[in-house]
Amino acid sequence: MRPTSRRALLTLPAFLAFAACRGQEAAAPEPAEHPEGELRGILISPESQAAIGLKVEQVQATSRPETLTVVGRILQDAQTCHHVPAKSGGTVKSLTAALGQKVAKGSELALIRSRDGKEAPVLSEYAGVVTAAHAGPGDPVEDGEFLFSITEIDPLWGVLDIHERSLAKIRVGQPVDIRTAAYPDALFHGKIIFVSPEIDGVTRTVKARVAIGNPEGRLKLGMFLDATVRLDSGSRGLFIPRAAVQTGPEGPLVFLRTGPDAFQPAPVTLGREQGDWVQILAGLKPGDAVVVEKAFLVKSEMLKGQLDEHGH
Repeated sequence: MRPTSRRALLTLPAFLAFAACRGQEAAAPEPAEHPEGELRGILISPESQAAIGLKVEQVQATSRPETLTVVGRILQDAQTCHHVPAKSGGTVKSLTAALGQKVAKGSELALIRSRDGKEAPVLSEYAGVVTAAHAGPGDPVEDGEFLFSITEIDPLWGVLDIHERSLAKIRVGQPVDIRTAAYPDALFHGKIIFVSPEIDGVTRTVKARVAIGNPEGRLKLGMFLDATVRLDSGSRGLFIPRAAVQTGPEGPLVFLRTGPDAFQPAPVTLGREQGDWVQILAGLKPGDAVVVEKAFLVKSEMLKGQLDEHGH
């Protein structure tokens, strides 16, 4: 049980009115009297909770790694673009592969008719996408002449812009989560394979290269990236959504559900922020039921009740 509070219990007329507007019946809470100096609580019927979309979750200890969010772009690496030559001189009889086509290692790309009348296939030595064809049917070719360019697309190479002030946190091998505007609901994964030794004198950023898995070929050269670098494995602690934390007269607080329709403000001490989450150093324990969505509505009614009380 939590310590007794210091002020009187409040009800939630605004929420009840909202529920009534939606055709939902909500029984008005009976007035409750509490000793002077008790912490002020809020009563919200289950019907009203559902009407306003109030969400409660139990706090659990978890590990959330520290991350760094940066931007970048997919660029072509010279080492991933390969040229396929003719193995003998002659004339191109036909092209088997087209521009943009995905090919496997050993796939036939073209057929060459040599000067002695024999036909020989041109086979790809790499898996990837055909990004250039340097000859067409009927064109003469020489032995060793480049006929096709094949670009590897799995993995692709992303180049991230790391600001100078964050450079000390970056190292080769760190995992990276990637999102793109083209596929906002898809998460791609990679890892840092190289960090440039040079800082750009204008932007004060360093280029970090990331190998990104692209087995389905959805990522394209030139795409912009939103990247989240996972800097460490994270230490265990209590984390709650930032939206659950409200600012009270004496600092940050959250709202605990202490019964089916009862909510109590609880002061908390905040730790580090991690994305949309914040660490709680004091004020909560595992298993506490915390309002994680629409907490600002609970706070507004609490403040309204305080004003009404002072007005009488």
